[in-house]
Amino acid sequence: MSKLLKKSFIYLALIMLALVSIGIENASAAEVVDYEKGGTNLNNNLENNTQIGQQLPNPETGWKRFDDTFPALKYSGKWEKFETSSAFGKSDHRTSVGEQTLTFTFEGTKLRIISPINNNLSSEMTITIDDVAENFSIRGNSLQWQTLVYEKIGLTQGKHNVTITTSNTGISIVDAIDIDESGYIIPSIGSSLSQPEKGWERFENSDSAIHYSSGWTLYSSSSNYSDHRTTKSGETIKFKFYGTKLRIISPINYDLATEVTITIDGSSEKFSLRNSSLQWQTLIYEKLGLVNGEHNVTISTSSTGITILDAIDVDGKLLNENEVPESITLDRNTLELLEGSQDKLTATVTPETAIVVWSSSDESIATVDQNGNITAIREGQAIITSTIENTDISATSTVIVKKPDNSFSNAILSITLVNGITKEYDVTNTVLNNYLNWFESAQGTSTFKFSKTISPYKKVTEYIVHDKIASFEVREY
Repeated sequence: MSKLLKKSFIYLALIMLALVSIGIENASAAEVVDYEKGGTNLNNNLENNTQIGQQLPNPETGWKRFDDTFPALKYSGKWEKFETSSAFGKSDHRTSVGEQTLTFTFEGTKLRIISPINNNLSSEMTITIDDVAENFSIRGNSLQWQTLVYEKIGLTQGKHNVTITTSNTGISIVDAIDIDESGYIIPSIGSSLSQPEKGWERFENSDSAIHYSSGWTLYSSSSNYSDHRTTKSGETIKFKFYGTKLRIISPINYDLATEVTITIDGSSEKFSLRNSSLQWQTLIYEKLGLVNGEHNVTISTSSTGITILDAIDVDGKLLNENEVPESITLDRNTLELLEGSQDKLTATVTPETAIVVWSSSDESIATVDQNGNITAIREGQAIITSTIENTDISATSTVIVKKPDNSFSNAILSITLVNGITKEYDVTNTVLNNYLNWFESAQGTSTFKFSKTISPYKKVTEYIVHDKIASFEVREY
């Protein structure tokens, strides 16, 4: 029995060694798959002018191109990668079988499909965008590579789910995908993700804010690859982060864990690292839409295979045990003002010593000073942004400026003070609205000034103190 146990231990060690060896080779050979950004239009025209059926070897201005091998493109069924120097990126994906699919999600407003055309290629492929289906063809009289075969423009800005489905009308081929220059293809669970996406920050498994139980082993290689791994059940990883979304990055393979539990703020889910073949730096778990703030996370292992952690992606930052995260909020998300009126936004920051920098997206509509005081200039809409100095941490409020109601041009504003004295002012619509906005937001010894003309003086300015006002009356005329 002891000899059998010894042999079993040696066999397990050899499996782990093989996994490590594959890891060294694949990690060092990994390539970052990128995109090509458009710089010119077809025939050097000033505007995009490529029509369906025309050859388009490169993306046009305002577009960017992702090759058929981009990791976030998910092929299901009997697709094969075909190597050819005539295709974009020197390869395409093709199948002669019907009902095979290519799925992906992209952020943007427009989409193009690039493929060769020929007389033996499919006369009917189906593309479904956000549950709306259309057909397109890659059938042509003769062979032409890198051809624009489908285009959709004018989509609403945001995320769009796309499925391309093949038919039995000929060989189906996808060479490349073009989308907005400012957009991107969003990786799905199981996609290779060698770099964090825009808006995400990646923290390596060795980060000091990540805490492992005793059963984890740190593996590292000369190729600058490292991860934490364990074969034991009941081991944990604990960390906390500030933000709204989380991703877990790990290799996937045939002998890795089928069931790993992740608990976020007391709510648990399961994810898997199991796959038919080895793939490194894979997105294996994602959680979006969390409340912007601090979140506590625990990852727990089971006995269903080897568990590995490569990296953690968040939209904020990992927090050390006693670290206070920087944050900022505004007292109002929207603000309506009349032209010429003023109001104030108040920012709450953590830590309290943080310096806030204010800005307006359009100072011709509304301006803001460095104390958060807003002045409405003209009708329109502007975004007021408050940012913690030297960070990307910010909060915004939408200011909607409207024209005053011109149903009356002047009014008598009668103000009764707490000592019984009444003050009357003949005011314009703008001055009245400024006074009303001031009265609602001011307090204590804050003052509002009225200008009068009293002979023989050129100008008389009278100041009303907020906490001295008992009541007031408006008489429009």
